[in-house]
Amino acid sequence: QAAVAPSGAEGVPPPRGVSVVALAEEAAEAASEAADPPPLHEAVGAIAGAAAEARSWEETRALLSARASRLRGGSGALGFLCSVLLTRGLALVAAERDDGEAPLLDPTFGHCAQEALSLMLTGAAVAHLFDGERNLGGGFVLRGIRATPPVGLLSELEALRYVEVGSRLKCPSSPIWVVASQTHYSILFATSASAAAPSALEALEEELQRRFAEFDGDGQGFVSIEALRPLVSSLPPEYSGVLPDYDTLRKEVDPDSLLIVTWDAFQRATLPRHPKASALLAAATAAAAAVPLPTADADAAAAA
Repeated sequence: QAAVAPSGAEGVPPPRGVSVVALAEEAAEAASEAADPPPLHEAVGAIAGAAAEARSWEETRALLSARASRLRGGSGALGFLCSVLLTRGLALVAAERDDGEAPLLDPTFGHCAQEALSLMLTGAAVAHLFDGERNLGGGFVLRGIRATPPVGLLSELEALRYVEVGSRLKCPSSPIWVVASQTHYSILFATSASAAAPSALEALEEELQRRFAEFDGDGQGFVSIEALRPLVSSLPPEYSGVLPDYDTLRKEVDPDSLLIVTWDAFQRATLPRHPKASALLAAATAAAAAVPLPTADADAAAAA
């Protein structure tokens, strides 16, 4: 992201200096073959000392062009990671991570940690993929994706319920996604920007779910009834004046007096009352009804 100026920002300098590290192949090979490798602080110091720093987008492109062959070489990925870390700032990266002691590169298999991947995709070294932050209480906050990135991420691990990928990564500003499987990464892209854009109804639902998730720190799909009042207060202003009073709403979302509010119950009680929801829900229902149901002839043709 730092290598290409945003649209209309050619005359605006980057928010901070851009560091470019391109390791020489011969130096990398010599270090890997050395019987007594240098201490870690010396190796890190040598990498940082070899970084070239740009103060404008033009200088950044010139540095990348001059070092293109090294960045495409065997140590190019490591050089790129070092460039990103130094550009972000090592102190800031350490503050953003959940566990500053864990390695950013797996020493056995060589793949990068989630913080490194998030840093390259979103500019922040966060370990979680959900939208925004989740306050677990006691001053413990889980940091996720704060803004819509230009390139998104889809993960096979979400289908296995190991991670939760938020709508900001699923709907990036450009229709390009990194797809993470258990063993490798691949790239998925579309030729139309509309592929990454949620529908108007989906956008309303995602915003509502994002507010609910701020109170559902464990991601279990429900919150305590005590959270209902502050949850309603956190909703966008469009919901002001259209929701029923607190007691009525409480009976709708917790009809059995279980003292919990599930996401499904909360969505059913709030989303249809959004000023734009009625027309959008009607349009979605009409579109679904217009889809022809499969017939016996169609099933036979498909089987043939």
